[in-house]
Amino acid sequence: MLILNDEEARKALPLRTCMLDAVDAVEEATRIEGRGGAALHPRIALNQLPDHGRGRTLVTLPGIVENMGAAVRFYGTLARGGDGPRQTRPYGATAVFDYADMAMVALIEDGHLNVVRTGAPTGVAIRNLANPEAGDVAMLGSGELAPGQLAAVCAVRKVRRVRVYSPTAEHREAFAREMTAMLNVAVEPCSSAPLAVQGADIVLIITSASSAVLDRAWLEPGATVVSCGTNEVDAATILDSRVFTDSLARTFDDPSREPFATLRREGRISEGYVTELKDVLTGSAPGRQNSDELVTFCSAGSALWDVAVPMVAYRRARDLGIGIAWP
Repeated sequence: MLILNDEEARKALPLRTCMLDAVDAVEEATRIEGRGGAALHPRIALNQLPDHGRGRTLVTLPGIVENMGAAVRFYGTLARGGDGPRQTRPYGATAVFDYADMAMVALIEDGHLNVVRTGAPTGVAIRNLANPEAGDVAMLGSGELAPGQLAAVCAVRKVRRVRVYSPTAEHREAFAREMTAMLNVAVEPCSSAPLAVQGADIVLIITSASSAVLDRAWLEPGATVVSCGTNEVDAATILDSRVFTDSLARTFDDPSREPFATLRREGRISEGYVTELKDVLTGSAPGRQNSDELVTFCSAGSALWDVAVPMVAYRRARDLGIGIAWP
């Protein structure tokens, strides 16, 4: 078995050169799921009663993908509150299993791995749903997971320009500098969300927002929107879009996922309004139908990613001689 810490995972999966491998793996795993070849369990969250406002949660996500492998991702979260200790150590890891004999072959620390596994599905969505010539990118959010989103789009499209907005000027400016150097694409920090989105044909949203950060009026005809959070997109955008997701269950069964929860409660949409990406990849449902169509992909999260991407990391690390072999 191979053990990889976060630094070793970065070496095995550098964003610029290996994101395409991760995108390809997630796309293939999604296609296998669409053919009925995957066993995935919704995330299992074990919650402890809050201790002085600091509730503890342990989460696991198991999955098996035919002829690819199996994995269990597990991580802990600690709700903020009170004066207790802050969560500073690694919060989780992914155990990877060989498909042939179900032997455990790797244990990989979360961190960079999560950046890649969250970004790769965005690459799949853009490759299959965005207009072929799309390459003017807007980003709302510049946090820890944002680099993976942009790297995934750069892996599948010839990106001409990127504009990024996040509320803290220092953060968006640092992101612009780092991504320009890493991905060899011009990234411009913007002072407002509307300015960043103006003229963009790809809009990436990855924030921790508690209310919508996107307004339908900002979007160009034919734009493709990718949202990775639960409250990022306004109702008008959803109602004017062809909407896709990786998981209908996660999109509709999570009461915090807006505006879907409210729109369904009001009877304005149902599960049939949204198409799962796996059905597009297997040809059982259409994707984008014309160049002017507004398309929104809601990336809800799937244990599928926790099989596909860590398996890429394991194989590359093994071939490069990275990590600790145990026993």
